[in-house]
Amino acid sequence: MRDGWQEHTAVNLLRYFDKPGLNVAVVGNGPISRADRREIALASRVVRFNDVNNYWEGEKTTLRVIRHPSWFTLKHVGAPKWHVAPTDHLAPEDAALVTGVYETQHRGDNIIPLTTRLFPSCFCGDSCLQSQTWAGPSTGGVALSVLQDIENIETISVYGMNWNGPAEMHIDFANQTMVKSCCTKCVVHPTATNEYGATFFATSVGLVTMGGIAAFFFTGSTATIAVRKLLHRHSSEHETPLLSVKHPA
Repeated sequence: MRDGWQEHTAVNLLRYFDKPGLNVAVVGNGPISRADRREIALASRVVRFNDVNNYWEGEKTTLRVIRHPSWFTLKHVGAPKWHVAPTDHLAPEDAALVTGVYETQHRGDNIIPLTTRLFPSCFCGDSCLQSQTWAGPSTGGVALSVLQDIENIETISVYGMNWNGPAEMHIDFANQTMVKSCCTKCVVHPTATNEYGATFFATSVGLVTMGGIAAFFFTGSTATIAVRKLLHRHSSEHETPLLSVKHPA
């Protein structure tokens, strides 16, 4: 997984994007309208993130992307999990689908090399280097980068996302034109307010930092092992096994 990270993930994702001409809705946790929700329901596949704040019971979800460490809810969405993690020990041991992300805070422990770029097929130079900011690219940026290079995907409709968070945190916030320039399949639907990013990510910085500190002090300890087993036992009751999920119609 350390080399060719994007290609590795794309191959594993083909089971969910298994026919040409797909329109994929990528739904962030920012505000969406009822009109957006109706369009999302018509998409061939739907990808959601972390807390799935915009999810209503029964709505289509093909994959749930989770960034680690992450304080995400255990809301049941009936979808397999696509994990994004900077280091091996932060990814779940039983995860079948993992994409590496480079975060400078983890230095030599990162799954992927220092030279890894977001949107590797885009001519965006050093501005696409994941190591440009301490938290690398946003989770949405990672997912869009991978989906962009899957041949069967024709259109990526993006909802509930903007890039108005702190520029020092994610490279796609530092370069706000990156996604729109490099994701040529993307149609970005504006969020209802421009303040979403700044407000949401100010909170997220605290959570991610606390998660990183906790991981630093407790990874490998008896306490961590016990907590991970407890969380796995709780979440496994609500989890659809990755390899047995049927493709959505």
